[in-house]
Amino acid sequence: MGSLTTEKSGLPIGWLYASVAAVAYVYSLDQNITPNYLPIAASAYGKHSSIGTIFTVESIINGVSKPFIAKIADVISRPSACMCSLVFYTAGYLMIALSSSITHVITGCMLYTVGHSGLNLVTDIIVADISSLKWRGFVLSLTGLPFLVNTFIGAEIVNAVLKRNAWRWGYGMFVIILPVVTLPRYTSSITNTTTQLEDEDGTYWNRLKNVIVRMDFGGLVLIGISFSLLLLPLTLAKSAQRDWTHPSMLVMTVLGVLFISVFMLNERLWTQYPLFPSRFIRNRTLLIIIFIDFLYFMSGWMRTNYLSSYVYIVKDWTPREWSYFNNATTFSLCILGPVAGLIQRYTHRYKTLQVTGLSIRLMQVASQVLIGAGGAFNVAGSRVASQASVPHTDLASVVAILALCTQFGSATGSATATKLWRTTLVPCLIKYLPWLTNEEIQELFGSISKVRQYPYNDPVRQGVIKG
Repeated sequence: MGSLTTEKSGLPIGWLYASVAAVAYVYSLDQNITPNYLPIAASAYGKHSSIGTIFTVESIINGVSKPFIAKIADVISRPSACMCSLVFYTAGYLMIALSSSITHVITGCMLYTVGHSGLNLVTDIIVADISSLKWRGFVLSLTGLPFLVNTFIGAEIVNAVLKRNAWRWGYGMFVIILPVVTLPRYTSSITNTTTQLEDEDGTYWNRLKNVIVRMDFGGLVLIGISFSLLLLPLTLAKSAQRDWTHPSMLVMTVLGVLFISVFMLNERLWTQYPLFPSRFIRNRTLLIIIFIDFLYFMSGWMRTNYLSSYVYIVKDWTPREWSYFNNATTFSLCILGPVAGLIQRYTHRYKTLQVTGLSIRLMQVASQVLIGAGGAFNVAGSRVASQASVPHTDLASVVAILALCTQFGSATGSATATKLWRTTLVPCLIKYLPWLTNEEIQELFGSISKVRQYPYNDPVRQGVIKG
């Protein structure tokens, strides 16, 4: 088996900070814009309810791909992980922009999610590489500052794009923007240290084999398949004949449990580099943080999965105002993130910080802003607590594992929300719109754009709102 060595790249640290800042800005602009387009894109094909399935699949892929990309960053190099992420990112958005069916949109979202999660993870790893632990929470929060500006810039872009029904261009613009920002700067200066994998005979295939072994590729595949099989029935059961009693639903559930069992055996007995090594399982701080963040993200996605679509119908807002609402939580989280980081820096009380954040979040009915505030304090506490509980050599793995478990929390919440949406909405529409045919009800259920075509005070629009 090969060994790892590192060599200095000799690049100025200023280039590193500048490149991270540039990518963070474009990434935040993307996140303030493109999530607003997905309900419209799905509605264009009469498949609005499928966004729940898309969110569930995205969360699973987001979680599974992070350990994979983290291993690329550790075993090969940070720039290699960045380039791999960029390819998936642009390919996904290009497919959505050129789509001709909901299948193309879903496939594009899957490809994009790999790239999105990879760039996000690499940024976190780089920040962790260049910052001391006591400043970690504060420096990590700085990568979210562009959201403060892009909340307003993004709203103007969304308003202009949706008024022209140009959601395809809304995705396509980032196929151009992100590579332009990333390629010349980020890949050349992403880190002052380049990691190289040495092999005893130096052949390409042996190096590739070493990389695959160190990534625990089999474990990643097993855990991805298992969670997919366990969660997708929640989103698909309603569309299947006989609902949960359909053989396909039962088979997926049973196979999901089986694959989880095989994954656990693989981690315990067979793999040389497990995703969850025994030292992590004995780390009580890390386990508690994983449990808290799993529930945190699960509850968050149960609330937000269809919130954007709901507000789009029940409020007579312009696309600009709708975008402001959708981005309010992120805005609050980013503006209070540095505050949470500074509190952690000078008090060294990350447990108190996290409990405070979770307590604030319990008051989520108050407003989107309180939810963001609670999230800011919780995230700062979780990140620092998990990273402080392990040596620096385990840093990338811990970042990836926490992301993996929180994304499975998101997937669980998304799948649950989708199950409720598909189970309850159509009967409610039938109840409050008894004069419409079943075909007309299904058309409204499948497209929020169709519903928005009715004036706000129209009986059909009001019936949908009541439903």
